[in-house]
Amino acid sequence: MPVPEFSGAGPVGPRLPGEPRHGSSGHGPARTWSGDAAGECVRSLSAGGGTRTAPVEHCCMTRMLEELLSESRTTGWATGQGRLDQVQLDATMLKWTAVPIRRGAPAVATLRPQDPADAAPNSLSARYGKGAQPLHTDGAHLPKPPDIVVLTCETTSTTPTLLWAQATTTPGFVRHGVFLISSGSDSFFTTAYDQGRLRYDPGCMLPCDARAHQTVRFFEEAATSVTGYRWNEPGQVLLIDNRRVLHARASADHEPQREIQRVSFHVNREAS
Repeated sequence: MPVPEFSGAGPVGPRLPGEPRHGSSGHGPARTWSGDAAGECVRSLSAGGGTRTAPVEHCCMTRMLEELLSESRTTGWATGQGRLDQVQLDATMLKWTAVPIRRGAPAVATLRPQDPADAAPNSLSARYGKGAQPLHTDGAHLPKPPDIVVLTCETTSTTPTLLWAQATTTPGFVRHGVFLISSGSDSFFTTAYDQGRLRYDPGCMLPCDARAHQTVRFFEEAATSVTGYRWNEPGQVLLIDNRRVLHARASADHEPQREIQRVSFHVNREAS
């Protein structure tokens, strides 16, 4: 079955089922967060009883990132165009907390296809190399996985990011199957679904009962109904609700030079 695909910048037209909205009206081209207006317009921001100014791009970025978060509540993801440093600044203004996925690593990671011998231990690349990855959520090994994952691409990529969101009621075996999170001295037991939030990564979650094995097969079969996101233009941004949507990289055997920047966050619900 062909994978449905979309990109961050497409023709104006009606939104297809499962396709994220590009703009507040629900269709149209992706929004652009441009730095061209820096210095031309400023907005006062309160800071410790006084005021400071910020370029208009930063003020607009806050609004745009909030809109992406709002749109992701419908489909589980949302897209636009911008720069990684803009995303980071906006997240700071919204009081989101950046979450390093690997212990001791920076919160911002550049994701490149790697051979198993070159990959970090226990990573998906260590198991699957440059081939297609299984559906997963990021940071599943953490006691508190990130709420949001933001991916950006400075150039373009012919390797799509695959996205899957649960469209129907979550099966009981997904809710109750027990997994062991294999994380050294920090290992613990968990389920793939709890209180409406997903946690799943076959690279670090070992099924411990029959229901967990059913869950593994369920997510493997879900790979046949994913939506592919194409990185067709420089500067695309993809925001993923990491607790509702599983994602994966398609095979990058043909594109070893692919680079995607990733930063993950815990969201301040009061500020957002």
